[in-house]
Amino acid sequence: TSSSNTPCDSSSQSQELDAKGRNRLRWVQQKHMVYNYCADAQRFPQGTSAECKRSRF
Repeated sequence: TSSSNTPCDSSSQSQELDAKGRNRLRWVQQKHMVYNYCADAQRFPQGTSAECKRSRF
């Protein structure tokens, strides 16, 4: 069998962005992200999901 590099692959989960990548991600989020449910405490007073508690970058 051949290995595939899918988004769920554990090796891709451990990769982190460098400073340039983080800056590009922030730019895309500021320019294109419509809604961030992790920042919506009013709609989710019981708390957010696990992915919201992890570091953003």
